[in-house]
Amino acid sequence: MIDAKTKQKLLNGLHKFGNIYMACLSVGISRADYYRWKEKDKKFREKAEEAVRMGRENFVDISEGSLMKNVKNGNQKAIEFALKHNSQRYKTESSQKSGRWDEPLPPVKITILPDPKDILNDNLHD
Repeated sequence: MIDAKTKQKLLNGLHKFGNIYMACLSVGISRADYYRWKEKDKKFREKAEEAVRMGRENFVDISEGSLMKNVKNGNQKAIEFALKHNSQRYKTESSQKSGRWDEPLPPVKITILPDPKDILNDNLHD
């Protein structure tokens, strides 16, 4: 039987990582346990879904910060990526959804994903 303390640790991991596999790994439980708890416990399911959503938003913020650092450090690929996804002047026809250059596109969140092993190691030591 898994206690409430373990479930709370799992919810904290979901909030940090936004990823079920990594959160389960950090707590030492299987993904099957997570899905079983989610199916049987409505309150846990609601908390877990919110934690995953928040974790993914946090992850996007971290990723955008990494992109900005790469741009600041002069990384050419990061610069090109940022310009193509944030400026009409640098969009290519293939990156245009509407095909019209004078029509503004919705904002795009830019992410560069860090190595999951680094995230797991950093957060296990918190």
